Amino acid sequence: MKNCIVQFFMESKTFSKPDFVNISVNQELLEYSKKSAKKYADKCGVDYLLISTPRINHVHPTFERFDLFFNNDWWKEYDQILYLDTDVVCWPDAPSVFEMYPKNNTFKVCEDKKALKRSIDWHGENETNSILKEFEPKVLRKQRFNAGVFMLNWYSAKTMAPFLKYKEYPDDDNKLLVYATLKSQVVVEKMDWRFNKKNGSPKSWFGHGYGQKKYLPDSKILVEARKIFKD
Repeated sequence: MKNCIVQFFMESKTFSKPDFVNISVNQELLEYSKKSAKKYADKCGVDYLLISTPRINHVHPTFERFDLFFNNDWWKEYDQILYLDTDVVCWPDAPSVFEMYPKNNTFKVCEDKKALKRSIDWHGENETNSILKEFEPKVLRKQRFNAGVFMLNWYSAKTMAPFLKYKEYPDDDNKLLVYATLKSQVVVEKMDWRFNKKNGSPKSWFGHGYGQKKYLPDSKILVEARKIFKD
């Protein structure tokens, strides 16, 4: 058995609700993300796959990552899979996440540091109409994560899948994943925050393009990526 890094990318215009997630694509950042992920996979000695054909086919391509939870074919070949958004850049000095977190029975994520800085009241008020409203705000504050980077295995995928009810709840995929971790009680292993640093420079391990900054041609993450990955 072996490990793999997976990214999904397809045009939203081919889906039923292309504006479900109001995020456009920065083509330059997309190319650096793919190139850096492939280089990182080579460094770690694992496979790299870019999935460009819809498998989930639900509303918007942001839900395509759920194929990792529902498609058992992944686990016939791989022990662990690292999922990366296509606005994540893997910097050259990043250590092997597979060596650092080898457990095969946990769901691995990075804490959402921005969410941790929010008040407990904010966490309650922000989820009044979301799938997460059934949980105590103090629980949400502690357990939130950003789903742009996560690592899973057969055990965590099987444990969480029954609670990823994306067809029943019109919520965003990040909230659905947080919900699935809480409802399934899967063991969540927190990875080093440097594996998912918002707009992080090469001093972090993975830089994750965030907000409107990632669309700017002089954004920090793009400037640094050009230096390292531009041919």
